[in-house]
Amino acid sequence: MMNMMKKNLFIITAFMVAVWATPALAADDVVLSLTAQEEVIVTDKSGNKTVKLVVPDHIEPGDIVLYSITYNNKGKKSVDSIVINDPIPENTVYIADSATGKATDITFSVDGKHFAAADKLMVKEDNKMRLARSDEYHHVRWTLVSSVPAGGKGSVGFKARVK
Repeated sequence: MMNMMKKNLFIITAFMVAVWATPALAADDVVLSLTAQEEVIVTDKSGNKTVKLVVPDHIEPGDIVLYSITYNNKGKKSVDSIVINDPIPENTVYIADSATGKATDITFSVDGKHFAAADKLMVKEDNKMRLARSDEYHHVRWTLVSSVPAGGKGSVGFKARVK
């Protein structure tokens, strides 16, 4: 029962993705779809191990989940300045260096308000500033560096480990 509750939490939380684009009306033309897949190690008859991505039927602590967001410009014009924000689901920890996205600037946040590159994101601890650890990230943000033409699509994503 707990696993089913965790699975549902992942799915609900993962869909809390936001997109911004200018002009504002163009954002309506950009359609996002999100998938959550679990990394499973499969061993063949010869003992060789490979990683396979599957739709999870249950989630356990320690499992790795890949969250992928596909964007698709369904409009008739190109869209500029697309920004995709995704909170890291509760009960998971972002896996360092796992965020991907072709032609994007990737930034992170520990509070959902202030974003910076991983090597510049600072937090205050004991009245001193230090570099944030990846397990402290709460959001991932992708800023596309070029326009997405009409009919254009792409994807971004990250991995998280279940607590």
